Amino acid sequence: MEPAIEHAIDLVGTHKPGEDEDWKIRPTEFPALFAAEAKDLASLLSDSALTQTAESFEEADAVANAAQAEFQRGAGRATWCVFGVTVTGALRPAPRSGSPPKTAGRSRAGSAGQWSGA
Repeated sequence: MEPAIEHAIDLVGTHKPGEDEDWKIRPTEFPALFAAEAKDLASLLSDSALTQTAESFEEADAVANAAQAEFQRGAGRATWCVFGVTVTGALRPAPRSGSPPKTAGRSRAGSAGQWSGA
């Protein structure tokens, strides 16, 4: 592996199972990450305008993560609802095809006359 890639892995990190923190982007911590190796870059990243932008990003990221978690909960509930309806529909007995549908005390023959104008 190239030295530049190894150095980037050392600075940014590698994914370790069970450690969710490794993949989170925190731009407010970038100046401290590069302070020893790239002082000029660290001083640029420490600029007040960039720091303010980084803080705004982290706030928006927190809001987006909360919305994503809420969406995932809703999607999970919807999936279980669809599953429940499917199982209920599969277990419900189908009506017999040989018998006509029941009407609520009205004759089907008499209902056609009221629309025919007779």
